[in-house]
Amino acid sequence: MTKLIIILFTIFLCSCSQTKMSHSNASSKKDIGIDNNNVQIANNRIAVLNELRNELLTTYGTIDGWTRLAMGPCGKFAHAFYEEWNHTFKDSVNIVFMMKPDGSDCNHIIIRLPDKNLFDPGLGVMSDSALHLVMIESRLEDMTTFNFELLDKRAYGLNRKYPNCPNYSDSLTRSILRRHFDKLSLQNKGI
Repeated sequence: MTKLIIILFTIFLCSCSQTKMSHSNASSKKDIGIDNNNVQIANNRIAVLNELRNELLTTYGTIDGWTRLAMGPCGKFAHAFYEEWNHTFKDSVNIVFMMKPDGSDCNHIIIRLPDKNLFDPGLGVMSDSALHLVMIESRLEDMTTFNFELLDKRAYGLNRKYPNCPNYSDSLTRSILRRHFDKLSLQNKGI
């Protein structure tokens, strides 16, 4: 029960406050190149990606408060996210491995967004420091140059069965990603 409360609190914390900038905050930063359009784009990105998180949680469900996507297909999901995002947007994302402190094992695979925040399919958009509140004993390793073999190794095989997420579908996941990325792209063009 305590674990569930911590997870729910973290989702609330990460999805409500992490990197949104107010217009007043933006106006004080105009001299360093941050304008209201960039703030609106950042806020749109956070909102749409947290909507994506919500749909993924509804689609694949949870076990003991953790998204099923984190229990097996996180590498497959990260690969789909990486390909679909980088096909849609010019500002690319990277895959990030959450490693044990000694680097011996990969605990989870997530996404580094262009603004340097992270995306986890169960927690949504968050900063490195917010993630470390949840995953205390992990160090992040960014894959700045895509390497399929390394991803496959760290995911313990991308083409395997996922008993904790038996209904995972790469085609459904990609369809969900494309829908949300198209929405984000349309919103950003209107600014």
